[in-house]
Amino acid sequence: MKNTSLVALIISTLFTTAAFATEPDAPTNVKKTISATLLPETPDNKFSIGLAAGTTIPLGGYASTAASTDSTHINGAAQAGIHFNATVGYKIYKIIGAMVMIGGNINGYNSAATISGAAITPSGSHYVGQYLAGPHVSIPVGKKFFIEARALVGLVTSHYPALSASESLSLGGFASTTVDYSYKLTSGSAFGYSFGVGAKYMLGNHFGITLNVAYSGSNTKYSGYTVHEAVTTTSIFSALSSTPIPNINTTNTYTNPVHMSIGMINISAGGAFSF
Repeated sequence: MKNTSLVALIISTLFTTAAFATEPDAPTNVKKTISATLLPETPDNKFSIGLAAGTTIPLGGYASTAASTDSTHINGAAQAGIHFNATVGYKIYKIIGAMVMIGGNINGYNSAATISGAAITPSGSHYVGQYLAGPHVSIPVGKKFFIEARALVGLVTSHYPALSASESLSLGGFASTTVDYSYKLTSGSAFGYSFGVGAKYMLGNHFGITLNVAYSGSNTKYSGYTVHEAVTTTSIFSALSSTPIPNINTTNTYTNPVHMSIGMINISAGGAFSF
């Protein structure tokens, strides 16, 4: 919550300053002061296309390796990973514009997580996709340096890796039991958001390098899951018995919704082309 509040406060300040500086009814002397400081003359580029990549740091339930005590929620045991995004922006008026962002986040599964004490083997990594849009401001400070902020909302999708675990039990030396277990969630989706601040330094009239920090979140819903369980028991008496010990091999699909709270700090650097 502290991270979200700080980012929101910075964005609110930038948007308020931008709005006040462009407000026709603002006092002329104050308006000129703000404009001279924050709104110097810049090339009249309307469109911008950006590419960036960096790191994503999971937070909250998404990062937790503890088993959830609520059957309708699951934790992610996600590790720090890779973030990347592509953006398209359009300047509507002076420093205020709109932006569309398509982003992706790849987070490995933390091996510290367990199922009933048994080590977990994931089938791959988490993948969180972001398809967001919203307002964007780019405030010039001088002729080459810009302070930027964005507040984006839209669709977030989530792929949760399939999990498997195996545990062997010895029954007094006369028999042993092996339990193989796997758990697979459906693909998830939800409303999501991303609030970010950053900076851009222009290397010319049309190309600049960028640095951004954003907090992204959602409460992803998975529509169901599949559980496979195989129990194999062997005994020294099996060869002497006409009735072997039965094994268990079951697969069950459940349509009970499961939710996961996803929070991430995304730090990325890249370039933007304006025209």
